[in-house]
Amino acid sequence: MTGDDYERLGDAAEAYVVFLGNEAFMRLEPIVSGLHCCAALRIDPVDGSFGCVVYERRPTVCRELERAGPACDGERWTKGERPKRTLAVLRTTS
Repeated sequence: MTGDDYERLGDAAEAYVVFLGNEAFMRLEPIVSGLHCCAALRIDPVDGSFGCVVYERRPTVCRELERAGPACDGERWTKGERPKRTLAVLRTTS
């Protein structure tokens, strides 16, 4: 995350950003059973939708990952089972 990204998040930055030394990253939150996701991601276990609560102010790295673009497809292929496992766990605990 860049300084511009942090500024763009405004008052929400402290809730979504963690610093490791002098580097800033989006905070990962534990969901259940060792599964983590971005603190700005909201998952609806009922309809299975995923949504970013800071979408309009999201960091550059998220902006560069065009929805359904080649890089997004690569990420989905690499991490494809994570959302499905997370959703399955959420549905059993909701």
